[in-house]
Amino acid sequence: MVCLQYLLMTIFFLLGENLVADGFACNWGLQASHPLPPDIVVKLMKDNGFDKVKLFEADPYALEALGKSGIQVMVGIPNDMLVGIASSVRVAEQWVEKNVSHFISNLGVDIRYVAVGNEPFLKTYNNKFTQITFPALQNIQAALIKAGLGRDVKATVPLNADVYQSDSGAPSGGDFRPDIHSLMLSIVKFLSDNAAPLTINIYPFLSLYADSHFPLEFAFFDGGAAPIVDGPATYTNVFDANYDTLITALEKNGFPNLPVIVGEIGWPTDGDANANPRLARRFNQGLIARIKGGRGTPKRPTLPDIYMFSLLDEDIKSIDPGNFERHWGLFYFDGVVKYPLDLGRGRNLTAAKGVKYLARQWCVMAPDADLADPGVGAGVSTACTYADCTSLGVGSSCGQLDAKGNVSYAFNMYYQTVNQQKGACERFGKLSVITRIDPGYHGGSLEVGFSAPLRFEKNRNDLKSDRVSIRGNSTGVSLLHPSPEKVMIAVDVDEAIFILSQYNICYWCPSLFVLGNFISTLNRFIGDRYALNLPLSDYHVHEYFKIWKCSRDEADHRVHEFFKTPYFKKEMNPIPGAREALEKLSKIFNLSVVTSRQNVIKDHTIEWIGKHYPSIFQEIHFGNHFALDGKSRPKSDICKSLGAKVLIDDNPTYAMDCAAAGIKVLLFYYQNPYPWCKTEHAAHQHPLVTKVHSWEEVEQQLSSLLVS
Repeated sequence: MVCLQYLLMTIFFLLGENLVADGFACNWGLQASHPLPPDIVVKLMKDNGFDKVKLFEADPYALEALGKSGIQVMVGIPNDMLVGIASSVRVAEQWVEKNVSHFISNLGVDIRYVAVGNEPFLKTYNNKFTQITFPALQNIQAALIKAGLGRDVKATVPLNADVYQSDSGAPSGGDFRPDIHSLMLSIVKFLSDNAAPLTINIYPFLSLYADSHFPLEFAFFDGGAAPIVDGPATYTNVFDANYDTLITALEKNGFPNLPVIVGEIGWPTDGDANANPRLARRFNQGLIARIKGGRGTPKRPTLPDIYMFSLLDEDIKSIDPGNFERHWGLFYFDGVVKYPLDLGRGRNLTAAKGVKYLARQWCVMAPDADLADPGVGAGVSTACTYADCTSLGVGSSCGQLDAKGNVSYAFNMYYQTVNQQKGACERFGKLSVITRIDPGYHGGSLEVGFSAPLRFEKNRNDLKSDRVSIRGNSTGVSLLHPSPEKVMIAVDVDEAIFILSQYNICYWCPSLFVLGNFISTLNRFIGDRYALNLPLSDYHVHEYFKIWKCSRDEADHRVHEFFKTPYFKKEMNPIPGAREALEKLSKIFNLSVVTSRQNVIKDHTIEWIGKHYPSIFQEIHFGNHFALDGKSRPKSDICKSLGAKVLIDDNPTYAMDCAAAGIKVLLFYYQNPYPWCKTEHAAHQHPLVTKVHSWEEVEQQLSSLLVS
C-alpha cells in the first residue's frame, strides 16, 4: 500500500491495457486512525468517476461496500501472509474462498485481480519475501482456477520499480535487477502463461525526493526539462522513461507483449518542501490529461490502466520514507478536496458526503503557559507519538507556525485523534486549555476531528504491513492520561491482563469471563467450518492443535482465518456485568488493556473495546502471542517491564510464570472456569498465589493492597 523505497523511483499503477474513457482508478488505503465509513468512500469514488480500485488487504467491510457498486476491484494479500499461502495450496484455497469467491458470489463484488504481496522485493526487506512470493503467486492462481475463477480473476504481484534498472541510464538499457533476474523471469513467464498482467509502481516524486540534482521539470507531464533522446525515442518526463525501461526489460527477455498495470502513482501534498498542493495538482492534472487522452509511451502507445495513489490521506502510515507518506491522498482523511482537478466534461473533484464531525472545539496551549516549562517538550513529544504531526516539519504546510503555534498544533492533533475524549486535553496539565474559538493560526490550521471509530496504530516502524513494537515487543497505544494518584490496572481482552503500575497489577483472564466470549465464539466457528463439534470442556490448554488434532501450523492458520470472519468481528459479545464492574474499578484505579492478542487483529480489538468499554481504559498493549509473524513476549516480561506487583489470572501456567518472577497473583476462578482452571497445578500452592472467585473478591484483594 505504501511505496517505501527512498532511493529509487517507484512506478505508477496500470491495471490492464485499456482504461474506460471516462473512468479512473485509485488505491484505497486503510491505515487511518479514523477511517471513513466504507459506504461513504464508495460513494466518493463513484461521485468522482473512479470505476477501478485497489485494496491492499481483503478488508471485509470495504469489500462489502463495493458489492454491486459497478467498481472493479483488485484485492491485495499483505506480505506477512505470504509465508502461509506459499507453504500450502489449501491455505491459498481457503483465502480465495473467503476473500474472493464469497464476495463475488454472495455480495456481487466485481473482483478482477488478486495482488499477491506488495513490493516484496524491496531491497530494504533483505530478501525476507524473495523465496516465498512466487510460490504464493502460483498457489493463489491454482486456487482461483480450482474455484472456477481462473478466467475472470487474475493473480499478479505489485512490484516496485527497483526490480529493473538501466546500466546506460537510458530506457533502451533496461533489464531486471541482477540479484533477482532469474526469479523475475519465472514470475513474468508465469504471468504470461496465465494471461495475467505485471503490476509496477512508479513514483516520480520519489525520484525528486531522493536526488537533489534531479531536474524538477522532468517529474511532470507538462515539464519544460531538456528531453532525453534514446535512439528513435524522445522522453520529456520521468514516467515515460521509467515505464519504457520496464518494457525494454520485458522485450529483452522474450515477453514484448506482456500486459502491464501501473499499480501506484501520485504526488503528496505535505511533509516535504516539494510535497505541496500546487505541485500535486500540477502532477495529477497532467496524469488525468494523459488518462483522458489515452496516450501511452514511445514503446507502448496504448495507455495501461493507471491506479492513482491515493484516494485518501492515511495518518498512521509509516513515515520511515519521509513525512510525506501520510499525505498522498487526493482528499484529506475526511474526504475534503485538497485542490481542484478538472476531470473532463466540466466535472471537478467532489468532496465526501455524510461525514459527521465532532464539536467545534480545540485543545491549545494555555495563554498563560510558559514555553520554558519543562513539560512543554514532553507534552509535544507525547502528543506527536500518538497523533500525526508531520505537517509541522521544515518545508511542511505548518512549518511557519511560531513556537506556541507548534505546541497548540501538537496538543490539538492528539485531542482530535482521541475523539476529544474527556481528559485528553487535560493530560498536558496546566499547559493546555480547551477553546471553542477557532485559533486561526497563520501558516497552519488546527483541525476538528470527525466522528468515526478510533483505530490506533501508531509508531509503525515497519516498512509495510507487519506490526511493530512501541514498548518492548508489545504494541502500546495511549488513550488517556492516567491520574497519578490512582493505581494503574491493565486488562486483557481474551487473556485479559490487568496491570497496576505504582502497585502495578497485571490481570489475565479469558475474555469469556472478563470482556468477550472468545473461546465459545472460536469453538462455534471451528464447528461450522471444520465440522468439529467439541464441548468447551475440551479446551484444557491454549495449544489448540492438541484439541483439534492437527498440526501446530494448521491450528495457527485456523485461528487467523477465524480472525477475519464475522464470527470474530460481529459475534463476540461483552460479558454481562464486566462493563459495570470495570466502570466501578475505574473510579479507584487507572485501567489499561494489555492483551496477548496478535497484531493482525489490533485494529478490530481497539474498535471493539471502544464500542463496548468506552472511556474506561488509558492504554492498550498487544503481546502478539501465537502469531504467524512478528515477535511475542512472555506475560511475566510485560509485567516486569511495567513494574507490575500483582497479576490476576485464571491460568495457573501464567500465574506460576509471574509468581516465579516475584509478582503476586490473584488466580481468578469465575463461574464455570475452563478446564485449565480446574486442574491441580503447582501454582495453587505457591505463596504468592491467592485464589479469587468473583469480582467482589477481586475488589476486596485490591482494597487490601491499597490499604497495605
